Formats: sequence, C-alpha cells, structure tokens
Amino acid sequence: MKRQIYIIIIILLIILISIFTIANVENVRVNFLVANFNIPLIILILLNLLIGAFLTFLVTSLNSLKIKKKIRALETSYQEKIDQQTKRLTKLRAENSLLTTRLKNSNGKQLSGQQQQTIDELSQQLESDKE
Repeated sequence: MKRQIYIIIIILLIILISIFTIANVENVRVNFLVANFNIPLIILILLNLLIGAFLTFLVTSLNSLKIKKKIRALETSYQEKIDQQTKRLTKLRAENSLLTTRLKNSNGKQLSGQQQQTIDELSQQLESDKE
C-alpha cells in the first residue's frame, strides 16, 4: 500500500515538473564562478533537480548506514547478554541439581536416623518388658 502511494506521488511530481519545465524553455544566462554561459531553462531546472535528488539520496544513504551500524552493535550486545544469561542459567541449574541431591540425601539420613532411633526405643522397651 505504501509503495503504491510513493509511486503515485513520484508520478505526480514528474508530471508537475514536466509541465513546469515545458513552460520555461527560453535561454537564460548562468554565471557560475568564472564561467558565463547561456543554457535553456528547462535543462537548468532538470540539472538542478538531478543534483538535488542525488544529494538527497547521498544523505539518506549515509543516515541509513549509520542506523544499520547501530543496529548491528545493539544486536551484538544483545546476543552477548543472552549468552551471559544462558551461562548463568546453566550454572544455576547445575547448582540446583546438586542442592536437590544433597537435600534428598539429608532427608534420607534423617529418615534413617529416625528409624534407628525408633528401633532403639523399641529395643529398650522390649528389654524393660523382659525384666
């Protein structure tokens, strides 16, 4: 849609410039630094138009290159941060796994200790009952 609008605007500009240049076909005297010459006004207008278009293209291209360079730098920085966070996440997962294993072992030892304590208490009760 945008592209079609741009094409329509360009066509309208071309028509407008064509009408303007056709209406101005007489010769004009141009003084450019040390050179003086006569040139048809239509050629002078078209020449200035082309120079303006070229300068506009040049400035926009330079700005576009600057923006692309900034985008690349930001993408690189972003990727580095992602890599750092991924490494940190991997390290935290490994630490979590180790702590989970320790907790399971600790719970197992506590349970084993409680069972042994219960066995000892029952053994003492049996011995006291025998007496």
